[in-house]
Amino acid sequence: MRTFALCTLEKYGKIIVVSKGENIMKIFTKVAALSVLLTLSACGGDEEEKAEQQQSEDSAPTEEAAASAETEEETEPAIAEEEEEEPAEPEDGVLTEVGQTVDEEHYSLELLAISDEEQTTNIGPVEIKLHDAKVFAQEVSDTAFEQLYSMYASDKNFTTVQLTATITNTGEEAIGVSPVETVVLSTGQQLEYDTNEVGQYEKSLYGDYFDGVTKEGHYVFVIDGEVDVNNLEWIRVITGNTFNPEDYSTINEGTEMQFDL
Repeated sequence: MRTFALCTLEKYGKIIVVSKGENIMKIFTKVAALSVLLTLSACGGDEEEKAEQQQSEDSAPTEEAAASAETEEETEPAIAEEEEEEPAEPEDGVLTEVGQTVDEEHYSLELLAISDEEQTTNIGPVEIKLHDAKVFAQEVSDTAFEQLYSMYASDKNFTTVQLTATITNTGEEAIGVSPVETVVLSTGQQLEYDTNEVGQYEKSLYGDYFDGVTKEGHYVFVIDGEVDVNNLEWIRVITGNTFNPEDYSTINEGTEMQFDL
């Protein structure tokens, strides 16, 4: 009967069976060789595990990176909302957007409010068409203009209301008309043609219209001081009457138009 000896490698849980007659050196040689093989095998497994773990970490974004990206996405629109666009430069000096400014030889203007909704009304045979209503902050820089506007304002800085108008006599006879008499603002100002309208002495739109005649121009009403533009909701325009050019007797009563801002 042959006798075998058991040699145990506890670290790796391996058992080596050898015969009793084998040389002890051969036994230890076998043990050493097996230990090396097992060690290399273990190291190889560790390296593969580390490589897989590193690959997983590289391919998947960290929670911190994901949170940072999400925060950036939420922040970008907020920044965009804060950036306000500057009003475009006016073409030919005509201001059409709130905030636009223009510097002329005798004065400078800033557009404070605008309604470009065209309004049309008829007083008998006379058609009154107002193309827009604008509110300006105005500053005069010329001595002659200062003297002119001093009749309406106590300072070279003031507010004006401008109406762009086209007046047509659609009738077959001459008729007199006062197209715009009064302008009322929702902020409490009432402006009269006789006392607040700059162009009243030219009478360019006021007066007699022969049959088929059309006149175009502007009304500019001056407000002595500032207007609370933030609370300005509308501008109401009250027209004058039509009248007989010979005796100035009334033919048709006036009417109203309103521009909502």
